Amino acid sequence: MNEIERIRRRINKTTNNGFLFYANCFLGILIIILSSLIYMKKDPTGNFIKKVFNENVSFEKFNYEVSKIFSSLIIYKEDKLEEVASNVDYIELGDHYYYTNSTSVKSLNKGTVIFIGKEDDEVSLIIQYDNGVIASYFDIYDITCSSFDEISKNEALGTYIDKFRVLFRKGNELLTLRDAI
Repeated sequence: MNEIERIRRRINKTTNNGFLFYANCFLGILIIILSSLIYMKKDPTGNFIKKVFNENVSFEKFNYEVSKIFSSLIIYKEDKLEEVASNVDYIELGDHYYYTNSTSVKSLNKGTVIFIGKEDDEVSLIIQYDNGVIASYFDIYDITCSSFDEISKNEALGTYIDKFRVLFRKGNELLTLRDAI
């Protein structure tokens, strides 16, 4: 019996290491957090969760906030920054969806409203800017202008809830926000 007790004490001494236990717990939690962040970045609309759990989830705002935090940690040299346009605060979420610092959508340039289409509470808005770019706005509510109105730069067009979509065209070519300005 004495021999068995000695073996048990040796086993308990080697497996009772608190540091390894806490290190394993920390690494396990870190793996879960990093895996979640990677999933949220790769699937911002939550298609997998929608299919498996039948829940509508969107990680676009979360991704925007995380990107803003990490970009604030990176120091840029002032001379390498270039301004895209003054007072335009469209932040691209991908697939021509945008977000602003407020819930207001403002015009990028001076132009003319050429079409307003209403379906339920959602409104489609088409503006022809003076630089020849035609912008089609979707997912906009509470429109503050009407058809054939002349609008000025940074004039409020309406509001949005989560995000709004804008397609910029010049001729038959689809443009990015940077090219449209």
